Amino acid sequence: MSDSEQAVLRIRPHHGLCIQFFRGEGYSESFTAGMNSVAGRLSRGCEVELTCEADCICAACPNNLGGRCLSGPKVRTYDQRVLALCGLASGQTMAWSEFAGQVRRSVIDSGRLGDVCGDCEWAYICHASGLNTNQAVGISDEGCILS
Repeated sequence: MSDSEQAVLRIRPHHGLCIQFFRGEGYSESFTAGMNSVAGRLSRGCEVELTCEADCICAACPNNLGGRCLSGPKVRTYDQRVLALCGLASGQTMAWSEFAGQVRRSVIDSGRLGDVCGDCEWAYICHASGLNTNQAVGISDEGCILS
């Protein structure tokens, strides 16, 4: 694994949900390619730093204009809700598997997904999955993305 692959990935807390439900759909081909790349790095095991600012997933998002999100207030609310439910803080660093597992237990398995991001334009994907991340979404109990 290269040094760049070992680097800590900055992740918005609500992206801990998005990546677990990601199914190859997105705003554009470049966004989907970027999301696939991030998912690949996470599946190989890496550290993540929680941030309430633009992250590695935002890089190819058409709502990202120079590091500022056009949906800023909405996604900051999603981030704060995830942090609160998981008992985490912005700036915290941990293994992706630990973060993904905490998000799964505290938000998804507890039935709080709609409370966090029920008004998201991509919510239909999460609901269509049956909200069972272990089987329908392909996340192991350790938070690893399954192929």
